[in-house]
Amino acid sequence: MISAIRLRKIRLKEQKKLNDSNLCLYKNITTYIQNSTLTMDEKEEILQQIIDMMLQADIEGKSVDLFIGKDYEEFCKSIIKEYNNSKSTTYKIINYIQKYLMWMISIAILMSIFNVFNGDLANLSITLNQFIFANELAIFMIFVLKIKNQENIDVIPIQVPFYKQINFKKYTNQKSSEVSFFIFIFITIIINFFMKKFLGTNIMNYNINFNNNIYYILSKFHIL
Repeated sequence: MISAIRLRKIRLKEQKKLNDSNLCLYKNITTYIQNSTLTMDEKEEILQQIIDMMLQADIEGKSVDLFIGKDYEEFCKSIIKEYNNSKSTTYKIINYIQKYLMWMISIAILMSIFNVFNGDLANLSITLNQFIFANELAIFMIFVLKIKNQENIDVIPIQVPFYKQINFKKYTNQKSSEVSFFIFIFITIIINFFMKKFLGTNIMNYNINFNNNIYYILSKFHIL
């Protein structure tokens, strides 16, 4: 993450050297790459390589179309695909588990804090029912954010150098998000129904105490 921040600072400084046309194109590419599912380090690494090539082409008086082509979206897609294909299945699974745990623990901690302020529980804890819901919500958030990243891409005409003066729309598929939400609600209701049926209400209301483990959990996520 530190390396990504460092690369971003360099990139923002170097992009000022681009001419208006190439800068607008680079902004488009940046938006597309930033909305991908790649990691922060991978995004900055790609964007740094692209700006280096664009600056080199500018110095040599060559057109950036030689390596980007006429369609920058296809160019971005090919890079993203290449990066994703280079990752092993094990890496993808570990990356997914890390995201899942981060969301699940964050949601569970927020629930426990809410319980304390709401007066439901004296200690920093959640019920088993809430813990199950936190897991369901974590999986849902990963899925939805992946869809959002693929959909929320600004379409900016590359021939317009002063794009900041124009309002551009984001083309999003609201229907897919709504369908995902209703599917999540349906699955949550079904899971909770069967869990209560097989485990019973008393077990579902069992308290999971975070008091003894909160500092350890936060330290593992480098929050403390």
